[in-house]
Amino acid sequence: MIEDNKTQKRKIERVYLTEANINKLKGLDKETKYFDTKRAGLFVRVAIQKLDKDLNDISNKSWGYAYRPKGMKPRSIFLGNCKTISRAAAVHRLKQLESSIYNDEDPILERERRKKEFTLDELIQFWYANKLNVNNGYKPKTIASIKNTFKVWIYQETHKPGFGSYFTYSIKGKKISSITADEIKNMYDAVRKKSGYVANRLISYLKIVFNYAIENEILEKTPIKIKKKSMFVELEANKILTEEERQNILNLVFVKDKRSNTINFSHYIKNKLDVVMALAIAWVILTGRRSRTEGFSITKDMINWEYKTLYLKDSKTGEKTYKIPEMAFDLLKTIARSRNLTITYPGKKYKSKITADRITPTPWAVVDERSNYFFPSKFYGKSSKTPHVTEVKSTWKRVLKLCRIKYLPLKQARHTMATLVYKKSKNLKAVQELLGHSKITTSMRYTKALSDDVNAAINSVDVDNQTQQAEILVFKK
Repeated sequence: MIEDNKTQKRKIERVYLTEANINKLKGLDKETKYFDTKRAGLFVRVAIQKLDKDLNDISNKSWGYAYRPKGMKPRSIFLGNCKTISRAAAVHRLKQLESSIYNDEDPILERERRKKEFTLDELIQFWYANKLNVNNGYKPKTIASIKNTFKVWIYQETHKPGFGSYFTYSIKGKKISSITADEIKNMYDAVRKKSGYVANRLISYLKIVFNYAIENEILEKTPIKIKKKSMFVELEANKILTEEERQNILNLVFVKDKRSNTINFSHYIKNKLDVVMALAIAWVILTGRRSRTEGFSITKDMINWEYKTLYLKDSKTGEKTYKIPEMAFDLLKTIARSRNLTITYPGKKYKSKITADRITPTPWAVVDERSNYFFPSKFYGKSSKTPHVTEVKSTWKRVLKLCRIKYLPLKQARHTMATLVYKKSKNLKAVQELLGHSKITTSMRYTKALSDDVNAAINSVDVDNQTQQAEILVFKK
């Protein structure tokens, strides 16, 4: 316990603080300090006595050490109650304090530093204000992802049912130097029960924040000590579509009227498919573009109709221009030609009667900002703030069901495109350009196609060996 000097005047006496002399000390009408005549800084404090208590009650007397911290007014430190520790024990504690002070570990200065030190909450807000912005290379979607992760798992601000069971305790208000590796590990384990991927992301983001604090000399070392081998293993999805499966899906999601060369809306009605979502799926399959950041959000002004290219001002890997494959370019032209058509939904049988046909404009015949998007959202202004499609999972599941294909994420269509390109060209540079990877090492995963060719070659060698063995002549003895 550390005490500040009070502004009120105290009586100061000097006496050799033996146990016999301490027993003789009596409380006065003011708190009194008796300083030792032989040990500098050592004193006994006698608290103000209450009239109904024994004036010589030893529990009212305590050992203390007075000194002046560097650059501060004189302060005193509590060493222990005279009833529980002897003079020798008090002197021993005093020596330990003097040693700490000599080694720049002054407890009072440490307390003052702690007062000014960031809590985890304050450090995160400091990092938000000074580092987490587009000027430092963070993309808007990345910023949103980081803030949402911290909002849920550090600030515990979510209305989603069931999340409360994962919030076993909070460290957002703790001073950053007092956060321990065990506390970080316990938090990681709690989040991992919900999602291993999210737990890994949380630790990754916290590492960035703590390293920023170290770089700015706010913190000496990171409390994150979780070893990679003990973290959740993120298995990469390697399953891809076969060429036949890919073609069957395209035959379902992109269908034109042969006479007018426009979208065959009756096909989508018959198969109970959302036409915009189905065409968005077709675009991803035909181009290999990332669905959310490079696929669903494309607009007319991103397309160069003369050179058949797609310009992305801000993709995951920065500014990019991609060549649009012929069939994908035909898809965009088909959407443009179909804009002003109408859709006829056939009447349904209701109580032995057939209702009249329902005629509606196409999803592209809108007068708001959605008109500039190839894949506009029908929920914009209602349950969605985004003018374009952001999720096609329900339609994708139905497409796979109709094609009798076991479920796999839509992003595997991108991997399928890349694998097919590599298998036919054996050109990793072509795969890198197609997918927009900043490093060619990222594209190397698609060399799996080469492994298939190697296996085929090995099998052919085995066949050749068997043939050669059959032709060996056996000489009679």
